[in-house]
Amino acid sequence: MKNISGKTKTQIKLLSRWDILYVALLSVGFFLIAAALNSLVANRREYDSARREYDQLRELYFAAPSPQAAQTVSDVSNFSVFFAEQPALEEEASSPVLQISAPAEEQIAAPPQSLAEINPDFVGWIAIEGTAIDYPVVRGADNEVYLKRSFSKRRSSSGAIFMDYRCEQGFSGPACMIYGHNMRDGAMFAPLVRYLKPAFLEAHPEIFVSMPDGETLIYRIFDVRRTDVWDKAYSLDFSDIATDRLLVLSTCINGADEDARLLIYCEFLEQSNVD
Repeated sequence: MKNISGKTKTQIKLLSRWDILYVALLSVGFFLIAAALNSLVANRREYDSARREYDQLRELYFAAPSPQAAQTVSDVSNFSVFFAEQPALEEEASSPVLQISAPAEEQIAAPPQSLAEINPDFVGWIAIEGTAIDYPVVRGADNEVYLKRSFSKRRSSSGAIFMDYRCEQGFSGPACMIYGHNMRDGAMFAPLVRYLKPAFLEAHPEIFVSMPDGETLIYRIFDVRRTDVWDKAYSLDFSDIATDRLLVLSTCINGADEDARLLIYCEFLEQSNVD
């Protein structure tokens, strides 16, 4: 028997099931889209937070003409770095956190005189002219500490630029290795992949490392290698390199195999005093 619309009860039942399935699939689709958008927004906020932190660290680090120069309250009066929205890792609850703000002058404590006062792991500042690489370098107790933590030790997918913990002599040792993420927003060590093009290497061959004592170390890139995580360089074996005070920069290569890596080899040129 047909109902007034001309459809049998069986047809109506089948249509109802298809309607339910359609609504369910539509709901799942909306959920997945919402989750993806939420992830994108969260990532953008995290990237922006990391960018603000490093921007203000640059301003603080280069505010005074030398590490010994005293900073007045006015030197840091424009800082307002707060990371309350990014919960610190539980095991780092007591770690130093970048907290520079500008309440009334009489309420301001003595501002930090160096980045080492904010984070004792600070070992220098690396910069490459003509690129966005311009960051503080830290050295943790192991090579996991700063993979997902910023300079202020807050949770961050950008992490920090960090020295291999086994390089105990730092930049003065026979070989020093530094790691940084290849962020999709172009931050951290992302610009290093441009060195795969010889023309870029020719235009930007030098790397500068500003030391806490005011000295500047100058390096020149002499080799660029596409490799993987099993490269002997990651065991700090540089026996095939005849260069004193070797500096090696490492990052991943996006879009390639997850084990693919890029190594930039640099030879020490000279040390100068910025003063």
